[in-house]
Amino acid sequence: MGARHRTRPGITLPQGFITLNGNPFKQDVPYIWTGDSCDDVTGSPKEDHAFNSIKIDLKQMGTMSGTYKKSDNYVYVFSGHRPEAYAAPPAHLAVLGLPSINDAAMSCLAQTNPGRAGIGAIENLVDIKDLPKLLKLASGGILRKVAGANITWQFGWKPLISDIKKALDFSSQVDKRLKEMNNLYKQGGQHSSRKCGSDTVSSQSRVVLCSESGFLAYANKSITTTARRWATVRWTAPMSAPKPSNDAMRKKARQAVSGLYLNASTAWDAIPWSWFIDWFSNFGDWLKANNQLVPCGASTVCVMTETKTTVTITPGVLPPGVTCGIYSATITTKNRVVVAPSVSASLPVVTKRMVSILGSLAILRHR
Repeated sequence: MGARHRTRPGITLPQGFITLNGNPFKQDVPYIWTGDSCDDVTGSPKEDHAFNSIKIDLKQMGTMSGTYKKSDNYVYVFSGHRPEAYAAPPAHLAVLGLPSINDAAMSCLAQTNPGRAGIGAIENLVDIKDLPKLLKLASGGILRKVAGANITWQFGWKPLISDIKKALDFSSQVDKRLKEMNNLYKQGGQHSSRKCGSDTVSSQSRVVLCSESGFLAYANKSITTTARRWATVRWTAPMSAPKPSNDAMRKKARQAVSGLYLNASTAWDAIPWSWFIDWFSNFGDWLKANNQLVPCGASTVCVMTETKTTVTITPGVLPPGVTCGIYSATITTKNRVVVAPSVSASLPVVTKRMVSILGSLAILRHR
């Protein structure tokens, strides 16, 4: 087993130049466009390892051409000149809306544990007395109504509708869970993956396209960064545990999918306002990740993050006789972090959804 670093050479961009009154004025410096790179581990294909890769794709590299006569004493000729705004390779914007690596690993463990509750029957039985309240929106102003509708949807109708859909498809859910449980006893175990989140940020700015003596031009720069995070894990049965009969496993699968069992996880979900505590921590996920209704253990969790940024620079108004193409490039980075299955509970990143709910709670509290 050994670390490996690989690179792919970049491309050398052609050199343009500018003349002033027929004399050399500026020569573009030699520029080698950044190449791709990859860092991984070889020699142990059955083990989980960290991974990093960078890929940069230059889609368009416009150059300036033409003649600009500012006066009889200042005549600029552009011959394939590369604008200074086009020199830097693309870079990511900061993306803050993704869950942390540890939170993503914990969420994956909670959502893939073969013993997880599918419908949450105990929680629904506890909350059923509040069902009539879901039919009423808060009164006393349009902001209060909108805030009430948001809270009602996020913590009332949305999870209830999801559970109803699962209940209507109960038999199929049991079959899927039984398949997961059977895979626990196969070589390699049950391989599961879950999406953990995504976010997009963008920016618009005005930059200097070219600034020479007596010549100044601007361009519009657009940057869009999109990031997504997901995680994978393998669950296996204890090595010394005999495989139960198919009838026993199906009974256990029904119990898990229905959620009609009481342990620390289901009891926590039934506690009033536990959802609000989970909102500020992942304690509920920690309980679900360690649910042992179905005896099994988790491997290390692989948390993957893919970030892609597109940069586009469009020239603004240019002097008569001068043209310039646009600049367009993308950078894609991929990263894999290996996390131990014994992740501890923590405070998560505040996402856009959380901000909207906080705003709704504030309106309902103070208006």
